[in-house]
Amino acid sequence: MYYCINLALIKLLDIEGTTITTNAMGCQFAIGNQIIAAKTDYVLVLRGNQGKFHDDIKLFLDTQLKSCFTSLAHMMFKSVDGEHGRIEQRTVWLTTNIDWLIESHSRWISVKAITVVDSTRQEKVNMKPKKNDITSAVMKIKQLNS
Repeated sequence: MYYCINLALIKLLDIEGTTITTNAMGCQFAIGNQIIAAKTDYVLVLRGNQGKFHDDIKLFLDTQLKSCFTSLAHMMFKSVDGEHGRIEQRTVWLTTNIDWLIESHSRWISVKAITVVDSTRQEKVNMKPKKNDITSAVMKIKQLNS
């Protein structure tokens, strides 16, 4: 149901030139294609609901994380936020080296990059780090096409 509502909503909205983001439920190749048809970009959070597509990306990114992406062209960003009684550290890796992915998953032809966010949060009270959150996303951003 959510899938159909998103497609209908995308057709009604004036979104040209924007970037659309969705949670994992909205990570569907048809939604990505519809967003592209509306002349806009997207960032879609990827979870296990995409089966082998997810599994292939997860294996690839897990392998790259172990080596800090040393053998792959990538962009990396770090941030530290000390607000709201906690310290959050995030490292984001992004790669456009995904021809292998599109060859195996041609329905996702509009994907131009994949990214992974490694996030650690420490509560200021006890300063014990909480388990890392690893989030993957697929995206099509115009600036990545050049």
